[in-house]
Amino acid sequence: METAEGSDGPSGPSGLAPGLGCASFNQDSTSLAVGTGMGYKLFSLTSVEKLDCIHESDSPAVFIVERLFSSSLVVVVSTATPRRMNVYHFKKGTEICNYSYPHDILAVRLNRQRLVVCLEESIYIHNIKDMKLLKTLLNTPSNPSGLCALSVNHSNSYLAHPGSATIGEIVVYDANILVRRITFVNA
Repeated sequence: METAEGSDGPSGPSGLAPGLGCASFNQDSTSLAVGTGMGYKLFSLTSVEKLDCIHESDSPAVFIVERLFSSSLVVVVSTATPRRMNVYHFKKGTEICNYSYPHDILAVRLNRQRLVVCLEESIYIHNIKDMKLLKTLLNTPSNPSGLCALSVNHSNSYLAHPGSATIGEIVVYDANILVRRITFVNA
């Protein structure tokens, strides 16, 4: 996901302007989610020439919006409450759940098995089926940009995140069995 950031980061004190805050494709590239200072919109991608708006919400100052494949599940984080993640069933217009974290949320990643929330120095892994917290990776190296990636293939839910703030190390974590597997170093 691409996020517009001011000098104060994604959750600066003034919040987002009415313009673009973020944009992200779902995992199979059939949908585009766009967050703004005025809310978020979901578009169906039938072709590059035609984007059909399938949902619009007036949630304030959205800087993260992620849709799970072509399902009705949408995750939203706003600058008004940057430590809180809201999970919605957008077709029903209902909130499924929300979680609050000790620091600002920097990134959210989804696949059919896992929902991953990245903070600057910790990562939270949830089961997508019931949203229960499965694992917290504490004391991860400082990651102020929220750099992380979750594989789309749910049978191999690999999570990549920085392993060092200084030497360019990436840790690959198996988010299905919740164990560190491989470490790559690109010095």
